[in-house]
Parts: sequence; C-alpha cells; structure tokens
Amino acid sequence: MNNNIAKYIDHTLLKPVATQAQILTLCQEAIQHKFKAVCVNPVHVKLAREKLDGTDVNVCTVVGFPLGANLTDVKVYETEKALADGADEIDMVINIGALKDGNDSLVQDEIARISQTAHDAGAICKVILETVLLTDDEKVRACKLAKQASWCHSDWNEFGCEYLKRHIKKGFHHDNVYLLPHRQT
Repeated sequence: MNNNIAKYIDHTLLKPVATQAQILTLCQEAIQHKFKAVCVNPVHVKLAREKLDGTDVNVCTVVGFPLGANLTDVKVYETEKALADGADEIDMVINIGALKDGNDSLVQDEIARISQTAHDAGAICKVILETVLLTDDEKVRACKLAKQASWCHSDWNEFGCEYLKRHIKKGFHHDNVYLLPHRQT
C-alpha cells in the first residue's frame, strides 16, 4: 500500500464478537501496511498495546461507543482507563440526544473534558459526529461546539479535538464533506 495513504488509515475492528486472534491479526496487518493506528474496543486495548509496542502503529479506542448516550463522567472514566491500558488515541461519540435537545453546554463540556483527559496523557482525541442522524444545522453546531471546547487546551490546536469524524455507520455522503468547510464556524 502507498505509505503516503497508509499513514492516515485507522485499521479498525469494533465488532462485539471480535476475538483476540482477530485483534492480533489486525495488529499484524497494521504493522505490515504501516497504518497509522488500529482502532479496537476498550476490552482489547491492552492486547493491541502489547502487540504494537516498539512499532510506529498507534492504539486507538472508542469512548461512548456506539451510541454516545453514556454519562459524561462514564466517558471520562472510559478515557482514563483506555489511556492507562495503553491507548494513544481516543475516538469519542458525542451525546447525540443532548445535541438534538439543544443542550450545547453538555456537548461542549463533554468534548472539553474528554479531550483534556486525553491531552493530559499525550493522546489524540477525535470526535465522532453521527452525521447520518443529524440535520445539516446540527452538524454545523456540533463542529462549532468542538471548536469552542478548545478553551481548556488552547496550546494544542484551535479545536478541543484533533479530528472530527463523520460517523461510525456504513455509507458515505459526499455532501457532508462539502457542508462543513463552506460554513462559518
């Protein structure tokens, strides 16, 4: 695989039936193809860390996955535990219901707290927007909240997180790629 592309790929296995053998295969493939990271469920972070120690492949895991409906304190604990187990990257799912309810302060605080927890450990934080469940206005608002969450760690970047991800479900909608860059945040 082209190494220029490979360094941007998170090789992912988040199925609830994933076995240890499958995780080890995932890690070996990531090493072979020089992927940026493997993304695994929290239960597999330690195993992936052991397999990938001494390589350039990061260990990524998910927080609040897949629904985003956990309490913020639970997501912070998930983040702390994942980092202690060896995660280099955190992919958090925002509280979709809170966003739809207009509870922007909860969403922003959640992004800020999880990002800060990750950053304090030297890890990357990515925010997953379930774009298939959001209106265009909600997508734009979620991006603004991620940007505003940066108040507690302005030395990292303009966002509280390093990346925004479109969604975790299958299907690609090119309109989402064009929607956000063309709106003022």
